[in-house]
Amino acid sequence: MEGDLRYKVEHVGDLFVESLEEFGRAIKRRFSFCGNIGTFRGVAITRDIHKLERTKMQVVYRVGERVLEIRREDPALFNADQPMTAIFSELDTIEGNMDTLIKEREQRLDRIRGKIEATKVEVEVAADLGDAMPAMA
Repeated sequence: MEGDLRYKVEHVGDLFVESLEEFGRAIKRRFSFCGNIGTFRGVAITRDIHKLERTKMQVVYRVGERVLEIRREDPALFNADQPMTAIFSELDTIEGNMDTLIKEREQRLDRIRGKIEATKVEVEVAADLGDAMPAMA
């Protein structure tokens, strides 16, 4: 028994490396569904593709923002382009609806804020009255 423990302690590094190698083989078997193609390279390529798609969407967003700025400066610039005019019309409708909803939300929040302020005043008055009242024995 003591020999087994001593052997294990002396060879713990070897055991660790063996288990690590076995783990690596298991991972390789698990992800070898693509045949001999480097699966990890495929994962890295997919990650890079997704990253580039996100970057592309950010650039498209910036282009759209710039087009809107140009339209605000000179709306006649896009009059000849019928699809762009339709898109701008849809955008104007959406922005109008958003403005309406934002105003409604602000009105509701103002009413709630007013009620909260009124409640705070009532609590402060009640607290002041409580301080002014003589202590009961």
